[in-house]
Amino acid sequence: MPDFQIHSLLSTPLVDVRDVICAGTCRHRGEVERTSRTHLVFPYRGTYVRHVGSDDAVADASQVLFFNAGEDYQVSHPNPGGDASLSMTLDEGLLREIAPAELVYPDEPLRFRQSRLRIDPRAQALVALLRHSLREGVAEPLEGESLTLTLVHRALAPRTTHAAASSHGRQRLVDRAKLVLSSDLARRWTLAEVAAEVGVSAVYLTQSFRQVEGVPLYRYQLRLRLARAGPVARLRRPRRAGRGSGFLQSQPLQRCLPEDVRAHAQRVPADRDASLIAKVFDSRRSAPGVY
Repeated sequence: MPDFQIHSLLSTPLVDVRDVICAGTCRHRGEVERTSRTHLVFPYRGTYVRHVGSDDAVADASQVLFFNAGEDYQVSHPNPGGDASLSMTLDEGLLREIAPAELVYPDEPLRFRQSRLRIDPRAQALVALLRHSLREGVAEPLEGESLTLTLVHRALAPRTTHAAASSHGRQRLVDRAKLVLSSDLARRWTLAEVAAEVGVSAVYLTQSFRQVEGVPLYRYQLRLRLARAGPVARLRRPRRAGRGSGFLQSQPLQRCLPEDVRAHAQRVPADRDASLIAKVFDSRRSAPGVY
């Protein structure tokens, strides 16, 4: 398998969406890379670390990362297994209209002030819906553009995001804890075990993680497991998906899915999975911006 597999899912004058799969063979920092346009990258499987100068950002399914135009960066893969992300670029005028002014620099080209933002579960569901709809040919270009803009709006909306805000030391500590958890999602970690891996007390780890990420450690692990289980693409096989992501049986996995998803999954025939996905995860109804 080559280091990279890039599949173009949608390309229009306004948006460009690609599915990027990396084998993750380089455990240490790779070569210096640079992009000519600002990319929004939504990891949906695996983890990696993006290095920009002295700033390190762990890329996982709970984050959107900003790869700014003209900015040098490196990537490393501390955990084996590779990774996959949904990468997109938008027309600069359109993106500047969507992004809150405090998130971007006023000059050109458009660049974000922060390296990443945490996204909420609804945005994670939109990532899965968009990827599935485009990959399977369910969505026509107009719908694909609309879903992309809805995802970007939700990912950048102030009330649905959380910027990491803490000291550099605490941020690095939390990043190490995230890599520990993601190294084995099926393992039933205890707080003491994670704290021992990163070399701090359980109390300090708990307090630091919540301060930096805005969610408790256990909830972060739950979101990673749900992303790994693929609730959108595998609604009809919850037992298999649950076992592969750390749930002991299908019931806990199903209990974590929204009630309307569970209800539709019981009523809709298996050959209509694509339309089911479009119905139950049509987040445009509740997202802060509708396009």
